[in-house]
Amino acid sequence: VALDMSDGTEIWKRTADGFEIGGGSYCTPTVFNFDGYGVPITLVFVAGGDSKAFSALDLSSGTTVWTRNFMDHSMHFMTFGASVIVDCGGTPVVIYNDDDGDVYAVEALTGVLYSGWAAANPMNYGGSVLNGIAAGDGLVYIGTDRNITNGNITAIDPCSGAIVWDLQTAGGLQLDIVDPAHAGGTEGFTGAPAYDDGVVYACSYYDVVNVPPYQSGGVMYSINAGDGSVNWAGLAIAQDYGGISVDVNQVIHTGWAPWVPGYGEFRGPTGFAKATGSKTFANTTTQPG
Repeated sequence: VALDMSDGTEIWKRTADGFEIGGGSYCTPTVFNFDGYGVPITLVFVAGGDSKAFSALDLSSGTTVWTRNFMDHSMHFMTFGASVIVDCGGTPVVIYNDDDGDVYAVEALTGVLYSGWAAANPMNYGGSVLNGIAAGDGLVYIGTDRNITNGNITAIDPCSGAIVWDLQTAGGLQLDIVDPAHAGGTEGFTGAPAYDDGVVYACSYYDVVNVPPYQSGGVMYSINAGDGSVNWAGLAIAQDYGGISVDVNQVIHTGWAPWVPGYGEFRGPTGFAKATGSKTFANTTTQPG
């Protein structure tokens, strides 16, 4: 559905057809204007659901401009977060993910698979990529869920597909440091990372349940966007599938866990100071909100 922002009236509506637009799609539509490329059109990129397709719609009318990979992406309904559009030598390229762990680069105006990724397109990152893409400083940042081993945050050059750094190698996962009592656990990244002013923020989760003051474990990261080094890491509630919000002074973790009497105090959301990682606020049993 497209609504007029000024008064909420409906401009157009597309009903899920199980082909171009899938039912049960929880994707975040991505809107991009292509006037700068000499093409007077604004597209809406949508995906997911039971059609397992990725489609570009004309924002003004809702008509389909192109659609691809019908019944080819993974079946999971929580498959796609927001997409990223980058410029590669004058060609607009849309980068998107599915939860099979594949990341695709596609020419945004035509839907043709972008040819500039030398290694592979799509590229598989070993664990599910549920909502895990952000962009900034000329790179794209990908969060992967754990599989048999830890998940990861990986930075790639969006025009070549080359890996620039990954968190495990560059900064290192921090669970053993921030929660030594549960050292050796595996971390995964399900929510999308966020980019802000040279920093990537991401929150992992790991298998700790009902351990005061947290009922399920997570690690909030501040990561140098250029080289993957860790600025700070702090204990948090396990990340959900939403993502992270950033304002001028703090990064807000949106994870949530139910309270169980006699166990955890924190359940989310929680704010962290961007500069230091210290908590600015938390939703707790004593201060619910």
